[in-house]
Amino acid sequence: MMIKKKKNLVITDLGSRLPYGVKILVRGKIETLQGINVLNSTVHYGESLQEKIEEIKPCLFPMSSMTEEQEKEYNDLNCYEPGRFPHLEASLEYLLANKFDYRELIDEGLAVDATELDVY
Repeated sequence: MMIKKKKNLVITDLGSRLPYGVKILVRGKIETLQGINVLNSTVHYGESLQEKIEEIKPCLFPMSSMTEEQEKEYNDLNCYEPGRFPHLEASLEYLLANKFDYRELIDEGLAVDATELDVY
């Protein structure tokens, strides 16, 4: 059983990824997340299908899987120079849009490594 803290972490993570077409593993199949019902901790996918948050795992890429080009793009967003502040929102959006697991959900067993899944 997923403890409340971990369940809230997954809900928060998935909620921020909704606009980017994140894939989830549910019942052994890869599906596209359609929505989240926070009140009853369910996710919606497919055509009117739903499942408890405990029964799904988002498909994400480990941070270590960034290509050199991706790493450069990401680092450019985080660059600090005198008089120029990092673009924190832009760098976070980059990680979300590219499905990077910056919250380390894979290590916690709360997400699956999408590197070999060919789902994006």
